[in-house]
Amino acid sequence: MDIDLLADLLVARGCPSEYVSWIRHWASQRRVRFNFNGRISSEYFLSKGIPQRYPLSAFLFGVYVADIFRPQLPYSPSLRSIMVRYVDDAGIVVAADSQEMVRGELETVFDECTGVAKGRGMDFGGLKRKWIGFVDEV
Repeated sequence: MDIDLLADLLVARGCPSEYVSWIRHWASQRRVRFNFNGRISSEYFLSKGIPQRYPLSAFLFGVYVADIFRPQLPYSPSLRSIMVRYVDDAGIVVAADSQEMVRGELETVFDECTGVAKGRGMDFGGLKRKWIGFVDEV
């Protein structure tokens, strides 16, 4: 995670500068030691990403990825879309007059999400794409 981009995103969402400064310091002034079979390593300084296991970590990650899951979802009498998301998981739901319209809309929305993610140095794994289709015969 790019801490500078995270700071910019927090500022853009109205987070007070003193909190942004504190978060930047908290995320970049970390030290770690590794313990392997009872042997403790030297101390290493970490300056990338955010610490895991803290309640604030999930919130900050949510801020960082929020725009990835904000595609423009069209609405018309023959096409309706919604995105359901939780932190880094999302489901794109499309209802349309034809399977071709559904597949086309899913591709468009997924491509928009992928484009924003790649701009942040992120990507979706191949197993993250799954199609489940339900068709009512008329």
